[in-house]
Amino acid sequence: MREIAQQHAVHALRKLVTLIDSKNERVALSAAQTVLDRAHGKVAQAMNLKGPEGGLTVKIVRFREEGGHAE
Repeated sequence: MREIAQQHAVHALRKLVTLIDSKNERVALSAAQTVLDRAHGKVAQAMNLKGPEGGLTVKIVRFREEGGHAE
C-alpha cells in the first residue's frame, strides 16, 4: 500500500500546490498548511502538563498474560 501511495506522491503534491491559489479560502488555507507541514513539519503544540499537585503524573501498569494480576 505504501509503495502505491509513494508512486502518486509527486502528483498529489503538485495538486496541493495548485490548490493554494484556489478562490475558496478554506481550500487554499488547507492546501498551504499541508504543504508547509510536509516541508517543515507540523508546529509544536503547547500542552499544560501540571496536575493537581503541580507536576506531571505518570502511572505505568504492566499486565501479565492469561489471568495474571497487574503489577
